Amino acid sequence: MIRIITVIIAAIIAVSAAAVHADGLPEKYRLPVTLTMKNQGVDGRCGAYAFSTALEACTGRNVAAQKLWAYAMKYKTNDKPGVWINHLIPAAHDMLKITVTAEQLTDVQSIKEALFAGKPVVMNMPWYVGYNKYTRGNMGASGAYINNHAVTVIGYNAEALLIQNSGGTDWGNRGLGWLPYDAEWDCAYAISITD
Repeated sequence: MIRIITVIIAAIIAVSAAAVHADGLPEKYRLPVTLTMKNQGVDGRCGAYAFSTALEACTGRNVAAQKLWAYAMKYKTNDKPGVWINHLIPAAHDMLKITVTAEQLTDVQSIKEALFAGKPVVMNMPWYVGYNKYTRGNMGASGAYINNHAVTVIGYNAEALLIQNSGGTDWGNRGLGWLPYDAEWDCAYAISITD
């Protein structure tokens, strides 16, 4: 009996060790929340959609992206990539009465660490024609550059980041896609809140 228990414990330790990398993070992870799949349609406010998805992951409340953007317009200064985060943070405070912190991340490792700590990540990235045609597997940047686009990063695996796009369930794999670690992106922010 003791030998069987010892073998079972050793097997559990071996499986646990195999699933964790030297950096202490599991090989794959996904935020433990179910998020509303948003569809921005022709609305060019992808930053508000990505940010509202991140806020939903933090609060458990579906945040209306259009309403959030309306609040944000009084803080808007310019349209440089990533600057939209600076006017969405005070808008979230006005609208939801919460304090939002956005920690800038510089590499894939810091994104993975933020996710594992329970923080969704909003990311601004170049968007290519090939991304519009994505359905499964890892996304490939093919075709012409269209514009910059914001997405919410909600997980990772050994090869890629799991993103939730604002193209509804018709885009990608029911609204989700795998962005390879070596894909191009401009800026990323880990989102956390306090009441």
